[in-house]
Amino acid sequence: CLLHPGTIGQDLGDLAPRLAQKLGCSVLEVEKRCHPYIGGAIRTGAVKFGSGAIERHFLELESRRCSPAALRLKAYHRASWMCRLMPYCPESLERLIDRCADCGAKLGWRKSHGLDRCDVCGVILRHPDHETLSAQFRDDYRNFAALISIDDAIRDAALRKLHPDVAALPANVLAHLILAMGVTCRTDLMPMSRQVMFVVEP
Repeated sequence: CLLHPGTIGQDLGDLAPRLAQKLGCSVLEVEKRCHPYIGGAIRTGAVKFGSGAIERHFLELESRRCSPAALRLKAYHRASWMCRLMPYCPESLERLIDRCADCGAKLGWRKSHGLDRCDVCGVILRHPDHETLSAQFRDDYRNFAALISIDDAIRDAALRKLHPDVAALPANVLAHLILAMGVTCRTDLMPMSRQVMFVVEP
């Protein structure tokens, strides 16, 4: 955990009660934001993501990604920023950054001058080019973000919009299915990468 601080959420062990006491919240709230492997698998397979699940390789734990625009509104880290399936912030629709635009340092978890500041030079984070998601994709993108949200109310509301047979799929399989459909519907016939292929586990 000291070498890779982002991975601490995968196995808190007996730290959850102590961390909850330190933060002034319930143990349940801490555990809800952790992402242990499902079914005891190590390094492969799905991890818990809220009440749902995503494949481990879709979880970014090495670097800190963020939206400076969203941080200016409220300075807290959004769980969706850790999901590699989400290149844009569902809230601000700004492309996520993982480097300081001023000094070029990689944003991490070891030290902090505040979530809205660079780990190294301490300046307030800013976006280098203010890139945002094209307007034509925003509704669908936010719908997808809702389906993999760690917020139970948001995820449940999104699932209710789907056909019951589709909504009943395991969360990680549903995410892969949406990605596969997106690739299939592309007009440029882009081949699907091996990371996007999925297997329905028993």
